[in-house]
Formats: sequence, structure tokens, C-alpha cells
Amino acid sequence: QGIKEIDAELLTSEKYISDFFDECVSLYDSPKKICNWIITDLFKLASEGQKEFAISAKHFTEIIELVDSGKITKASGLALLEKVIECGGDPKELAVKFNLISDVSEQTIVAILEELKAKNPKLASDLKQDPKIKNYIMGQVMKQTQGKANSELSFKCIDNVFGKE
Repeated sequence: QGIKEIDAELLTSEKYISDFFDECVSLYDSPKKICNWIITDLFKLASEGQKEFAISAKHFTEIIELVDSGKITKASGLALLEKVIECGGDPKELAVKFNLISDVSEQTIVAILEELKAKNPKLASDLKQDPKIKNYIMGQVMKQTQGKANSELSFKCIDNVFGKE
């Protein structure tokens, strides 16, 4: 399944963790992704000594699915995870309520990139010299969209507007 041994040990260290993981995988067949979310994100929000997570497997996997589908960004997914734990409730409804839905169109992303390219024509050649420039460009897109642009789509648009490396 692609899960590292050390991660598998963490997932099986407590019965409630392994039960939660198993339930999540039964709801959304993406074990490696679920494992990463549990270990890197959910553990951070867990209280010392607790014996269950403060979110249902159903809601947890819905958040992961929202991120995977591009409806919300990973950053918004983390914010949504905190909100669901804090307030309870349906992740999709909370995503709308807290304005976390990524509704930035491809046309908007392209317009931002075209403007950036026009203001700084050297960026295209800089990008050919240093692939890290793509992260700077991506940062500009996120800044102008308040972090709501879909990163996968944005990277594709960067390649289209600035040319592939």
C-alpha cells in the first residue's frame, strides 16, 4: 500500500488509531494519503492521552476528498479540519460557511499569470534557468487569489503561460 514501516507502527500503536485508519480506508480507498493526513495533521490536533479522535472517519475522509478533488486547497483542508474538530458539523457545509471553497477559474489564473509575465518579462527566461522560480510564480498566484487557487491547475497554467522548462 506504500505506507512506510514507521508510519504503520504509528497507525497500529493504539487500537483507536488503527480502527480509525481502517474505517477511513473503507470510506475512501487512499491508504497512503489517509496515513499522511493522520500522522502529519490529525496527530497535531489530538490531545495527550485521548482514546479517540475528535472527528468521525466519515468527516475526516470527506475533507481529504475535498482536497483531492481540488474543491479546496490543502491549506484550506487543514483549516477545515480544525473547524470540524472545533465546531462539529458537515465539512462541505463548513467549507462553504467559512469561504474555503476554491472557486478560482482557470481563466482567472491565466489572467494573473499573463499580467505577471507582462510586468516582468524576464520571468520566463529566469524560469528556464532556475525551476525554483516556478514556486515564486505560484506564490504570486496564491497571493492574488488569497490561497484559493487549485495548485495543480495553477502549475499547469504556469507551464502553459511561461512555457515548459
